[in-house]
Amino acid sequence: MRLEANAALAALVDNRIHWNKAPHNLALPCLVYRRIGGGPVRAMGSDTGMQLTRWLFVALAHTPEDAVPVLDQVKISLNRLHATTVAGVFIDSIFMDDAEDIDLEADIDTGAEGAVYSINYRE
Repeated sequence: MRLEANAALAALVDNRIHWNKAPHNLALPCLVYRRIGGGPVRAMGSDTGMQLTRWLFVALAHTPEDAVPVLDQVKISLNRLHATTVAGVFIDSIFMDDAEDIDLEADIDTGAEGAVYSINYRE
């Protein structure tokens, strides 16, 4: 994954990049991400093979100020992403909005900063 290849992000969170849900007793800072929407792109009644998806990336840290550098590295990693992987061809990723009302069901008292991205890919 492109996030794990970012040395600056790895220096901040080590391997603490979690899919979907923050684990209990997690070490901070860390990053949690999940798909929050999207689906297939259709054109003229046909499936194009493309997916237009929305993803939430949340940096968790002891304070919001400690979470900001983590999310900054996510933005550097994902900005205008174009790549071919075993999962598919990533055509583009665009920062959409800062996330508000973040709920990752974590039983922790943290600072959290989030961002929503639109990621287009072909499976």
